[in-house]
Amino acid sequence: SEISTTTKALENERIESRITNKAPLKNHLGVMAFSARGAGSHLHYTIVFESRIPLAGPLVKGILGSTIRKGLKKLARG
Repeated sequence: SEISTTTKALENERIESRITNKAPLKNHLGVMAFSARGAGSHLHYTIVFESRIPLAGPLVKGILGSTIRKGLKKLARG
């Protein structure tokens, strides 16, 4: 099943998503905001959430951050 659902999409501007399955997160909101930068574009990616498991938030934050950075680096080399 899908992990998240896109709740808002404005072409070349913004994408918002929420966790929609029974993940260890609640009150999740992911926002990708795009803007022009020179001949390319800039991505500002924000994720906010609460953990259902006490003290797991910092661990999830680290894993998400690392995974997203690796994926963006791969895409940039692309």
